[in-house]
Amino acid sequence: MFKKFLIITLIIALPISLFFIFTACDTGGNGEAVDNTITFGGSQPGIAEGYYVFTFDADGVPQSFELFWKMENGASAEAGRVLQTITAWRSGTGWFDQIAAYTLETQEFFLADFDDPIPAFDTSSPNYETSTTTLTWSDSLLQEMTTTQDSDINKWVYDYNVDDTLKAMRKTYDGITFGEANWYQYGDPNFPLLPIEMREFVGGNIPSDYPYASDPSGYKTGPSEMSDSKYTYTPTNDQIAELVEQEGDGWTPSWTNYSKIVCTYDTSGRISSINRFSWSAGDWTPFSELSATYSGSVPSISLEELFFSEYYDWFFVVE
Repeated sequence: MFKKFLIITLIIALPISLFFIFTACDTGGNGEAVDNTITFGGSQPGIAEGYYVFTFDADGVPQSFELFWKMENGASAEAGRVLQTITAWRSGTGWFDQIAAYTLETQEFFLADFDDPIPAFDTSSPNYETSTTTLTWSDSLLQEMTTTQDSDINKWVYDYNVDDTLKAMRKTYDGITFGEANWYQYGDPNFPLLPIEMREFVGGNIPSDYPYASDPSGYKTGPSEMSDSKYTYTPTNDQIAELVEQEGDGWTPSWTNYSKIVCTYDTSGRISSINRFSWSAGDWTPFSELSATYSGSVPSISLEELFFSEYYDWFFVVE
């Protein structure tokens, strides 16, 4: 999954050092509790806090995802709750490609005091929203992702190159007309399966065989939108040490720094910290620092799986 073909379920702007907690719990053979946990940590007491619970079963199969967050807002606080419950599975080699369907619940709250607990979902509240999503796969390749919310149906369709790299992701908001597309380009020898550019196309009904490079129907967006992305990777031991994202117009081309992620790894190759920077006043400004700890039996998760996935907004968005 790549950043620009997300299911946008929640976008939150979180100050530096907000903490996220991934946790799971299972029971061992003799009945004792066994934690399957990945924890990304940090906080600003009284200002912002939150945690993200990523639950696996004993075999490393994802079961649910939960996000809780609070942000100080003057004398009160804003808060939110998200629950994604996996409802259907498939055989896969990674944690994400085991998911075949899920339900999503979201709700935002206003708290009288920052220290107040986040309430449970109130299904009768106008702020409570729910949706269902199905994923259609062909072997390891995601073909379609369809989200239904009330009477709205949004569909994302994925087109691939002959080498199985993602060619384009097309979007439809009525299930019929594909009015948006993101086109991906490759070329980094260290990460040949990851894109170095994403270009955005809008308008008409974009077919699966559309020749994006020549763009005969004029769907590409112009420099006023600055909606294309460029990715530059710095490797370390075949993993990403640094990822810089620039935004701009790929047809000019013109690029402006947008964000930078710096990762460190432990001796077993697992992420030990993720540091995020935003571009401001001609320099990189620290935005968040997440340290990782592990316990129990959990699948390995890479930066590219987090950044280029539908979970991007929950980890990395700067708004």
